Amino acid sequence: MTDQSRVALAALLGGLAGGVWGYLFLTARGSRLRRELEPRLDDFIVETRRFRATLAKASEAANEGLDAVTELMRYEPSRDGWPRGVQQTSR
Repeated sequence: MTDQSRVALAALLGGLAGGVWGYLFLTARGSRLRRELEPRLDDFIVETRRFRATLAKASEAANEGLDAVTELMRYEPSRDGWPRGVQQTSR
């Protein structure tokens, strides 16, 4: 990308951002739109936090499962075939 195209892109993005800001903060319709968007954005933030908590729980469950599999892979049966510390009872 040349310097000239970077300058053009920056000018375009700056103009676009300025236009959006002007519409949202300097017009009655923009003010109305902001009032309508605010509760939706609050809901989005709450849902995003819940999703992150769900991901954290899923990650914790996956780690516990991996630990269990790793422990099973290290399992060495005793001479009688039972795990160490477990004794077979006769009936």
